[in-house]
Amino acid sequence: MQAKLRGRKMQLAFEETDEQLRSRAVDVRVSQLERAFQLAQSGRCTTVADIKRKLREEGYQDDQVEGPLLFGQLNSLMKKSASQSGTGSAQRA
Repeated sequence: MQAKLRGRKMQLAFEETDEQLRSRAVDVRVSQLERAFQLAQSGRCTTVADIKRKLREEGYQDDQVEGPLLFGQLNSLMKKSASQSGTGSAQRA
């Protein structure tokens, strides 16, 4: 780190490479609800039970993945993802 004098203000110049910055990056974990929505959109899960199982496998709890409104949102995303990828239940039959 170098200090540069600009006018009357001191400015710090950091000389770190992208690699050094990445190595110090904080591992930020998304919430279980955000992860549930990511899984629903990914096309890797076809039911809410699949999402809850995957959350547990990834070390999340699944206690917030409850309720008819949330289930409807997740099912809608899974259906949309399946239709976009061509892997819907009609395609598998």
